[in-house]
Amino acid sequence: MDPETEELRKSGVRLHLPSQPFQVLMLLLRRAGDVVSREELQQWLWPEGPPADSDHSLSTAVNRLRTTLCDTAGEARYVETLPRRGYRFVAPVERVEREAPCHSGVEIESVPPASFARSPSTRRWWVPALAIASIVAAVVTLIWILSSRSLPRDASQPQTLTDLPGTETTPTWSPNGGQIAFAWDGGEGRKLDIYLLDLLSKARSRVTRIAGNAFAPAFSPDGGRIAFYRRAGDSAYLHIADSSRREMTETAGFGLNVGPDVRFSVESARAATPDLAALSWSPDAREIAYVDKSRPDAPYSIFVLLVSAWRGEALTWPPSGIRGDGAPAFSPDGRRLAFIRSESESNADLYLLSLNGGSPRRLTSDRCRVRGIVWSSDGKNLIFSSERSGEPALWRIAVENGVIERVPQVREAAVLPAISAKTGNLAYVRWPLREEIVRISLQPALGSRQEAVAEPAGVESFSQDASNPEFSPDGSRVAFSAGAPDRNKIWVADADGKNAVALTNEGGYSGSPRWSPDGRFIAFDFRATNNFGVYDAFVVDAKGGKPRALTTGPGQNTRPAWSSDGRSLYFASDRSGTQQIWKIPAEGGVARQITRNGGSEAEESLDGRTLYYSRRSVPGLWSIPADGGAETLVIPDLQWENSRNWTVMPGAIYYLFREGSRASDWTYWLKRYDVRSGVSKQAIRLGNLPIVNGRCSVSSGMQTLLCVQERRTETDLALLTGFQ
Repeated sequence: MDPETEELRKSGVRLHLPSQPFQVLMLLLRRAGDVVSREELQQWLWPEGPPADSDHSLSTAVNRLRTTLCDTAGEARYVETLPRRGYRFVAPVERVEREAPCHSGVEIESVPPASFARSPSTRRWWVPALAIASIVAAVVTLIWILSSRSLPRDASQPQTLTDLPGTETTPTWSPNGGQIAFAWDGGEGRKLDIYLLDLLSKARSRVTRIAGNAFAPAFSPDGGRIAFYRRAGDSAYLHIADSSRREMTETAGFGLNVGPDVRFSVESARAATPDLAALSWSPDAREIAYVDKSRPDAPYSIFVLLVSAWRGEALTWPPSGIRGDGAPAFSPDGRRLAFIRSESESNADLYLLSLNGGSPRRLTSDRCRVRGIVWSSDGKNLIFSSERSGEPALWRIAVENGVIERVPQVREAAVLPAISAKTGNLAYVRWPLREEIVRISLQPALGSRQEAVAEPAGVESFSQDASNPEFSPDGSRVAFSAGAPDRNKIWVADADGKNAVALTNEGGYSGSPRWSPDGRFIAFDFRATNNFGVYDAFVVDAKGGKPRALTTGPGQNTRPAWSSDGRSLYFASDRSGTQQIWKIPAEGGVARQITRNGGSEAEESLDGRTLYYSRRSVPGLWSIPADGGAETLVIPDLQWENSRNWTVMPGAIYYLFREGSRASDWTYWLKRYDVRSGVSKQAIRLGNLPIVNGRCSVSSGMQTLLCVQERRTETDLALLTGFQ
């Protein structure tokens, strides 16, 4: 152990140990043989005062130290636990004086190069070994040349890599750049399996034949193993298999508490394109970073599996109340870990964690959907897919100065990038998915006492490439957002979708339109094209005109909603540090915070006494007196996946509810919460529709439901050669 460089080595090989566990080891070594109390360790780690979670952090540091040392508390060879007293380092310790700046404390015999020529015994093995190495190098070079010749020569335009029916997702490169592993549903839409594509022969082979969905493969640094996730029902596993086997029917599996959710569905390319699910091997192949939860109600975290011990431990600790961390990616030098931290599916950013200790550093502040990150081979940049311009596109960020630029060669929607460190080629998933507003007839369903089913004939397209629908108070018109992703506009149309007129023309993204109670105005949120991640609330005349800014910061100000008397508007803002509901006069002025424990989507009761709201990434619908007061959970079963899919009607709140544990078995219901009795009942069975969280609206006569669903598409893999 070298205190100056904070390096720990075994037989000359450096062991990865973050800063806090290293500091624990340093104090234990200085006091070797003596008992060191937890209080002394806390004072050593946090001289300015321990944080609130110091007990948990200290336990985590000690456990990480033991894992690195291959030690256990039960049979301690190095770190002994003395209950209610502290810890003691029990192995012999020898202090070695530093002789040279690079000396690590490990004695290595120095052999002069000339000794190889003088020693016959050495020459006998060395000469054939050199010949063998030369042959191997020549073969590898030949294979690389042939493989390169088989690839498209035009490096300026992406080429189609796979054109298979169904869904291809989660691509990854083999270390030599000659193969790509990916997940595919076989074109049958049943389940995902891992496949290998050889770029030289174009041969495709199926790798897994196991129960459940297999996805997010990752090659070990030497190419000899493949790790991947598997979901079977409610169970999740991390598998490591021999990549030389052409078919993996039985593999070693490490059970996960929850595991990442692939949410596979034949109806939805988005559901088969996970944003957090990824695996990453450390460069020394000792560890695998993966995604899991400490318990079902906790946020996702990054965990590290020590491959030799088949034991995992948490590496990141995201704050409670958010979706969590995912998509881990070790840097090429193994010193850093990049990952995605998501407050919700549509609100995420990139973070960077030094594995030598310290808190994660935020790299982006876009607060938008991110799907996949990968390091450049030199470790200076990250390539990631983000909706920072409206549609999912590939971007490059320099990790040192934070400069971001779009990958110019890829102009199509793209997610889940993968870079070959050997060849510099870039693969990604083409993303043709779009959303559309559909109209569902609720009559005569609501007039029947029996269970009513909305037949497919009762579902028709209202507007494609559109979202956020809302009926006007009299039900004669509909406001919605639609258009190109980075030029989304607010539109108003007749109730049947005809005679649509754009109300906004500014370059940027306009969304979340809401009618004033008298139907004269529409409030909406807006983000300029080049002002990524910055939203403000605006108001525009429903007949057209210049929009008026309601807020001008600070923070993000989104999802405006009118009070029942039209004199005020509520909106969600993170100006206080967390996203809460705020209230502001309709003519502008000083905003007042209403909620204290989170809020994202709000709507006032028709009598103006109660404000209902949902929270970001948290299930449930809450209420609070319109002027402030105690917060109450009123609808516990409003799922966070449907946190926008609810609307207040006279005497009731209607909301969408999804049944079923698997996407293929999902059934959507329109449920009715009776305000007076406080009871929710299933109102209409909608069936297995690909509904997304894009807001729903019920007409005033309870005849029509507008909601947002995904248009069925397929995904393919694309290739950009010579990217780096």
